[in-house]
Formats: sequence, structure tokens, C-alpha cells
Amino acid sequence: LKNGVSEDVQLAYQLSFPNKANNISFTDAWDSFDTPDERIGFVNAIKGKLFEIKYVDHLNANLEPGYSAAIASKANQPGWDIQITGPDQEVINQIQLKATSSIEYVKSHFDKYPDIDVITLDDLKAQIGLNEKVSFAAISNEELQAEIIAATPSNYELLPSVLAMGYVVLSSYTKNDLSWYEKNVELGRKGTGVAIDFTIFSSLGLMGIIPVLIKK
Repeated sequence: LKNGVSEDVQLAYQLSFPNKANNISFTDAWDSFDTPDERIGFVNAIKGKLFEIKYVDHLNANLEPGYSAAIASKANQPGWDIQITGPDQEVINQIQLKATSSIEYVKSHFDKYPDIDVITLDDLKAQIGLNEKVSFAAISNEELQAEIIAATPSNYELLPSVLAMGYVVLSSYTKNDLSWYEKNVELGRKGTGVAIDFTIFSSLGLMGIIPVLIKK
């Protein structure tokens, strides 16, 4: 961490807003926004790049020797976000990443780029209507948001979040029909959601009600 900002979030900020990042820090950028919409847009832009960073790391850890994956040099590369090259630097594949929980956003990609595969979030795994050119990364929308929001200044009181987390733990572990593994998975997802909700409220005040309801 550097000043409370993870290395991945800092890199995502630099890739998303190269000019801004040259002049002000991530936290100063966050403090510079006046409206909830500006902050939500800021988080969403960085979330997309954070997803690319994590997925390209995953690819490079699993590709065969001589092959490598890289994020497009342009912040808004048309059609694809990650390119895989071979031993002679030939292009093997190009992939579009969609850090979204909207199935329509994923579908719209194929209207323009029917031959470019999509990697999207785990949230859409159970959705119907996606074709065989869509794959899913083992990361959720909430996990990406949590890492970004954790880097922002927060001034909320500890007690409400502790009480909420206590409720999450109790509700997860008293479900007798779930296995121990399933209870832990549910706890992780609910706990992340609670942390995000409280941080949204702390950052946006009562205006945070809208993005929290949208997230739900």
C-alpha cells in the first residue's frame, strides 16, 4: 500500500486518468469531486481498468512460455482491452473485458465486434442469453468496488459497521441447510457488500442511498 492505496488501484487510476494522475494523487482526485455522480463515474472508470490489471496478471501467470498478455496502450481501445502475443510477437488473441453486472452491456459488444471474445464478472455466470464467446472471471463486481472504495477517505463511525457485520455473521451461520464452505462463501459476499454500503454512505452521505439501492 502507498498512502492507503493498493498498487493495483494506483495503476488503474493512472491508466484511466493519465493526465490527472500526473498532477494529483488518487485521494486528492476523490476529494476534488463535488457530486455523487462524479464519484460514481470515477469509481466505475477505475473499476474497469482494475479488472483488466487483475485479469492480465492471471493470464500471464498461466500462459505457456513465450506467450504474454498486455493491456491496450490506449485508455479506450475500440473492440478489445487485452492482447495476447506469441513467441514471434504475432497476435494470438484479443479480448474485451466487461466489468459489469448488466447482461445487456455485454450483449451490446457483439453488435459491433462479433468476433472478439468477452470476459466478464462472476456476477453474470447464472444469466441466460449469453453466447459461447463469453467467459467469466473468478471475481465479482463488489470485490472490485471494495478494493477501490477501501482506498478512499472514510470517516464513518465504527460501531454501526460492527453491528451490521455481526448481523451478517449470525444470518450466515444459522442457516442449517448450508455446508460450512457455503456459509463461508456467503459470509464473504455479504461482508463485502456491507463494507461497500457503509463506505458509500460515508463518502456520499444520504445521497449514497441511490447507488446502494442500484447495487442491490
